[in-house]
Amino acid sequence: MIEMLTAFLIVGLISGIAIVSYNFVYDISRDNYYRILKSNILLAGNDYFENHRGDIVGSQISVPLDRLVNGGYIDEIKDDKGNVCHDGEVIKYKGDDKKFHYELCIRCGEYINYPDICE
Repeated sequence: MIEMLTAFLIVGLISGIAIVSYNFVYDISRDNYYRILKSNILLAGNDYFENHRGDIVGSQISVPLDRLVNGGYIDEIKDDKGNVCHDGEVIKYKGDDKKFHYELCIRCGEYINYPDICE
């Protein structure tokens, strides 16, 4: 009986460690996925603004994610569970340093990136 209890205790400890490790690795990979997704969307936004330079008026302009997808600048945007994301935009604005900067405003599944510049 004691041997069986010990075996269950060991299996329980190993299972607990495995679950915690899996969640840790999953969280890291999800964070990396969204970091790379953000980078790719910002690059697509930069390409869009470069191709539409004549349309830019003022110190701030934005392009919706759907326009980037429909224009072929980036593939369909999906969250980490495979659901399509439509809610977002890339904003190009002139900072205090008089240079243009790019920011992503997106709500994609559980991931939300709304810096101060977003409305």
